Amino acid sequence: MIQLDKKTINYTMTSVIDGKEVVSYSMAAESDGTMMPVAQSIINNELYVDNINEVNKDLMTMQTQCFADQAEIMKQVTRVNTIDKEE
Repeated sequence: MIQLDKKTINYTMTSVIDGKEVVSYSMAAESDGTMMPVAQSIINNELYVDNINEVNKDLMTMQTQCFADQAEIMKQVTRVNTIDKEE
């Protein structure tokens, strides 16, 4: 019997304003409920400062997507291990 212990999704996303990269983000979500904190790297300081509200919206969008994906992989791992035990 095989058991799926953990599933991990790694994310790398970039906030783009007027076709220019402003901030790069990376984080990881794991099926055990662990979520690595967001690492942020400012690429264009001037655009970052001038568009801070838009950049923050991008960050919130990324986090929302990561949380949704994490919930899905948590269900997947539970489902796989439950099915395997039933057989």
